[in-house]
Amino acid sequence: MSSGITVTEAEVPELPTPSERQLISLVTVLDSIQNRFFQIRVGGKVFIGDREAKDILEALMPVDSFKTFFKTEKVEDKDPLDLWLKSAQRIRLVGFAFDPSGEYGDQGDVFNLYQGPAVSPVVGECQIIRNHIHEVLCGGNHEQSNHFLDWLAHMYQRPWEHTDTSIILQSGEGTGKSIIMRMLREMWGKHSIQIDSESQIAGNHNDHLARKMLICTEEFTMRGKIAATDYLKNLVSSPTIQINPKGKDSFEINSFARLMCATNHTWALQASKESRRWFVPTISARRVGDFSYFSKLAAVAFSKKGQCAFLHFLLERDISNFDPHKRPDTTALEQQKRQTMDKLDLPLAWLTRVLESGEFESGKLGSGYISFAWDGSAPIQCSSVRGSYELFVAKKRSPPLWDNVAKRLREIWPTFKKKRKRTGGVQVSHYLLPNIEEARTLFEAYAGITLDALPEDYWQREDPTIQPKKCVVDGHEQVQWH
Repeated sequence: MSSGITVTEAEVPELPTPSERQLISLVTVLDSIQNRFFQIRVGGKVFIGDREAKDILEALMPVDSFKTFFKTEKVEDKDPLDLWLKSAQRIRLVGFAFDPSGEYGDQGDVFNLYQGPAVSPVVGECQIIRNHIHEVLCGGNHEQSNHFLDWLAHMYQRPWEHTDTSIILQSGEGTGKSIIMRMLREMWGKHSIQIDSESQIAGNHNDHLARKMLICTEEFTMRGKIAATDYLKNLVSSPTIQINPKGKDSFEINSFARLMCATNHTWALQASKESRRWFVPTISARRVGDFSYFSKLAAVAFSKKGQCAFLHFLLERDISNFDPHKRPDTTALEQQKRQTMDKLDLPLAWLTRVLESGEFESGKLGSGYISFAWDGSAPIQCSSVRGSYELFVAKKRSPPLWDNVAKRLREIWPTFKKKRKRTGGVQVSHYLLPNIEEARTLFEAYAGITLDALPEDYWQREDPTIQPKKCVVDGHEQVQWH
């Protein structure tokens, strides 16, 4: 009766025929076993590794399973597997390593899993790939495209060095982000992976992340996903990664992974004011809809000839001035910071609104607001400044308390102070604000963004109170304040 199990020819260990067995010596069989297999300690357990396996980690077997699967008839009345397992000459390793500076296989007392790129460098034509990175993915900006190409070249020239920056390709559809990312994945072969869900990053089993040089995400947004975002940042910058394979003990391995993300989401990542890991080039939409162009680009990018030529270009590129720990600032990154700030940092979002308008909104009137101008020449009542903030966060969930916001204002502006001033015979607390130009300059340095220019009529205002103008609300004439 059939067992219903299909065994491919590649899975069956090669066994000698009866006539061949008579000609094979025990020494020959032991040499064959020694050349193919090794013992390795993973965590607190011992496994047998198979050098001929397509995936070394996946093919690890406990000793009993190894003896069962590869058992053959005795040679010279002895069991070769038992002899090898008891031999002092068998290879015994204490773990796995991932070392791009070394060769694949046994390296001292560890097994190195690094095998290099899947293609070899060959002189050839790849100009369309280079042009696409410069003209489209970097919007024709030379500083950005030089950093982009240096980042890629560094990944192949010095794979053993860490880089603290990642490339985030954020734009609308049809700009060719995925073509370049897929090409790079194919160039790395088994040392690359595409992540499609949060569970692949922060799940219980992550052996798929071992021995990776390039980790890509497609349409995976990091917005609001604090745990996954932190894991990705740590994955890129940490020198090691803890691998938790299913059914086996966890073990630590070196990590040299680079991260590339492609997304159409407008808010693609959580970029705080301190963000230093994200390089977000300013992508151009100039080729959107140009199907003839993308057909030519894909023909080169997805061909082995084109990939070999691009690898040769990257390996020959001079990156002596490239710093893998820095990245240029871009307007695209600023947009990500602003969107993160609007969603996750309400005090900075409020200050951005105030400093770009030159006004503190202090109350609603119809469909508009009552406002008063920023005035650094005279103290402003604390209650007015506080009221402006509380109006801004009125419908937000769990906004920071004002006392904490006031502490941040002191961080931004050293001259921001609180003093008591007699008003109408009563001591009232006031804030001393810097002038608007100084306030904007220090805020930009603190928040890492560039503020929009003040309204053209700001400097013509003589009265700090914003004058009203009439508008129609619900069919009735109302006064609306700006």
